[in-house]
Amino acid sequence: MESDNPDEGNPVPNQYICPVFKWGTTEEWEFGLDRIINFPPSRVQSERTYLLKTLAGCPVQPEKIERLMLTGGSSGYTTLFNFLSHNWEAIRERFENKTNLWDNLISSATGVFTTQEGYDMVSQLYVQRQGEFGSAEHIIEKSLRNIKEETKWSDENLPVIEKWLDNFLQRVNTSDNKFMG
Repeated sequence: MESDNPDEGNPVPNQYICPVFKWGTTEEWEFGLDRIINFPPSRVQSERTYLLKTLAGCPVQPEKIERLMLTGGSSGYTTLFNFLSHNWEAIRERFENKTNLWDNLISSATGVFTTQEGYDMVSQLYVQRQGEFGSAEHIIEKSLRNIKEETKWSDENLPVIEKWLDNFLQRVNTSDNKFMG
């Protein structure tokens, strides 16, 4: 945590990472989460996967897991979605009998996207894992409907909003110039 550039290396040996995330402070755990979010593309991606697995699998405090599932910002949601996709079998086996956790995980991992790219990702997972969602089947279907609606709304309304904004800013700039001249 005191390193000038904590994203460039792994100053803590792997055998200590899990105990730190398990019994360490929330601040230490959050620091680990930041390392995943800011993980440099120049480093080996398997290190990021290992860090994410320990961050998710080692803590005993539910608030740390809930924080991971609800990490704000698109990078957090994309990370969660990718983690779910790449570790589907292990996660499903661990959570499918814990209906509330499973449903929340599927909702958190799929319910926040608002673009065509997000729709394509969620849709691909839905098709690949058809029939494996159990209690969360209706949740991913709802996520897909919502993303589709968001995408449609954006496609229809953003050009109109952008045009209005351009016209408004043009008028403001023109009137500002009159006062300054």
